[in-house]
Amino acid sequence: MASHDPLTTEDPGAVEDDGDEQLDTRRAVGGLVGQDHWLVRDPIRTGFLVILFISLGVRFNILRDNYFITDDFMLFSRAVEAPLGWDYLGRVHTGHFEPVGFAVMWLLAHLAPWSWGACVGVMMGGLALVFTLVWRLLIEVFGRRRMILVPFALFCFSPLILPATTWLSAAIIWIPL
Repeated sequence: MASHDPLTTEDPGAVEDDGDEQLDTRRAVGGLVGQDHWLVRDPIRTGFLVILFISLGVRFNILRDNYFITDDFMLFSRAVEAPLGWDYLGRVHTGHFEPVGFAVMWLLAHLAPWSWGACVGVMMGGLALVFTLVWRLLIEVFGRRRMILVPFALFCFSPLILPATTWLSAAIIWIPL
């Protein structure tokens, strides 16, 4: 039976140092992005996160320079004037029955009145939730494989959903769906 000498610092799995700077760099980075790091271990999850964060970054870049338009002013004013109840939530607005959207608008109007930053936060949170749910749907339908990154990226970067996610009135209708 071999005995272990506590004074030696030899690590059987350690890479031998030959004075090469590249080896030192690999050791330093190895703890951060080594083969056992979760980003390297699961490239599908890494692809999902990259697409998600780039897509949300693009949307944020568009939203940060926007402001309230048309229906936003009317919906905000109505939310400020009305008490939170079924009369307010059950109202049909331009042919849309949207109690979840009206509840979000009421909360925004009472917790952060006329704050575009709060509205951007709500829209970004809703988008992150929708994108994550689409990802889960793709995994459920097609299984966990690299090719589901393609339809996920197409959905996240689709110009068809861009107007509905950069206008508050449209977003509160679209995001709960």
